[in-house]
Amino acid sequence: MTIRTRVLLVFSILVVILISLFTLVHAYFESVNLNQEYKQLSRQTANALSFMPALANALHENDVSEVQGIIDRVRLQAYNPLVSVIDDNGKEMLSGKEDETRHSLQATLVFGSYRTERTVLHGEEVIQTTAPIYDQIGDAEQLIGAVRVSYPLERINEVLYERLWRNAFVGFAGLALSLLCAGIISSSIQRDTFGHEPALIATLYKEREALLQSLNEGICAVNEHGDVTLFNPAAAFILGTEQANKGVLHKLGLFESLHNGQTLFDDMRNISGKSLVVNCQPLYENKKRVGAICSFRDFTEIKQVKETMAQMQAQSDGLRAQAHEFRNKLYVLMGLLQLGKQEEALTFIINETSVQRAQTVPLFQKITDVGVQALLLAKMAKAAEKHVHLSIEESSELHTIERIPISDLSTIIGNVLDNAIEAVADTEKKDVLFFASDAGDEWVIDVYDSGQGFNEDLKPLLQPGRSTKGEERGFGLSNVQQVLEKWNGVMEVNGISDKEGTVVSIYIPKTEGDKR
Repeated sequence: MTIRTRVLLVFSILVVILISLFTLVHAYFESVNLNQEYKQLSRQTANALSFMPALANALHENDVSEVQGIIDRVRLQAYNPLVSVIDDNGKEMLSGKEDETRHSLQATLVFGSYRTERTVLHGEEVIQTTAPIYDQIGDAEQLIGAVRVSYPLERINEVLYERLWRNAFVGFAGLALSLLCAGIISSSIQRDTFGHEPALIATLYKEREALLQSLNEGICAVNEHGDVTLFNPAAAFILGTEQANKGVLHKLGLFESLHNGQTLFDDMRNISGKSLVVNCQPLYENKKRVGAICSFRDFTEIKQVKETMAQMQAQSDGLRAQAHEFRNKLYVLMGLLQLGKQEEALTFIINETSVQRAQTVPLFQKITDVGVQALLLAKMAKAAEKHVHLSIEESSELHTIERIPISDLSTIIGNVLDNAIEAVADTEKKDVLFFASDAGDEWVIDVYDSGQGFNEDLKPLLQPGRSTKGEERGFGLSNVQQVLEKWNGVMEVNGISDKEGTVVSIYIPKTEGDKR
């Protein structure tokens, strides 16, 4: 059943019920009022006749024609009642017959009383009034008869039916008008719902809600008054707020689209410490701007993934470079042996093993986490390519870290080491020192570089895209900070002295939920 049919059916049933109730109530009160009206009319007519001297004289003189004339004139003025004139013997003057209700006339003929009642006359139910007729004899009055005015109920009911039919006509006209209004309303509803039925609208609404709940992109919308009409869970998660903040929506450019009709496509915006890719466009209805909608996604996460992949690629490249370096050394050793330079070959082996031992003993004896070992080997190879001396503090001691995945460790350690290597790449002194310890209730990682030192405020550099190295950079420290926040860790950056290097210290609680 279509919505148009439903509206018409509901309106029809409602109007029919209302008209029926109104008709019943009106019929009841109209019947009561009509009976009272005819009782009053019969009393007034009977009283008027009983006080007419001409009727009293005609009755006294037994002038039938005069009585008939008077009755006819009164019937024309009083809605044609049945009128009977009765003498003091109980006989009807016009017919000469004894009245069939003579016993009911005793109170009037004997005591001169007025009587209005509902009774049966000549086989039909009537409302009648009986009034006494007096004749003036000298100074005295003599009761000489009575007049009876009757209105049949059948005639009264005909009047009632006529009035009810007029009301019924008005009711049918109201029904037709209500159906017309229902048709207009249902057509308006169909236009507003694009011709869709309620069941389909409910299905589309459920699908829309499910879609909004499942999207990883934030979506929010405002109406023409700037009130927020849509704010999905992904938007709340990305912006870090349960309710839409108009200040944040301004930063997204949503109100620019609403007021200026501006369209944004893949626009980069820095909001709440996150880099967001924003798309906004205004909403139109009948060429009138009625709102705006905005979708956005967290580009910081995408950048983190890219940098993590870059870290893994750098580790792989570093290991390949290290293998290539050792292969070259093997070629040198093989050449010395082929030339019979055994002493030079032995000296070469002793020198290389002493250097390698100095670098790898702390790595393989003190640091047992395989992922960290691989990461440090790759960074050593990368540092060696840039002629940077990356060494591991002999007092370092770090066992397997099971709570934190290697991807997060790679983000933390790899970015800090990359920053340290780049900090000394163009300086005269190219030293980077790595220290790690798991003593106590937290993991401690220190990275020292002999670069220019750190004299900028840390907080701005923790924002995505902020860097001293130029554009399209500056996501490293921000990524480190975000990963540390996930594990309740903290990072401290301290300059030793002006242009004497920098120490980056990282502290991560061993127990989940602990904070430093």
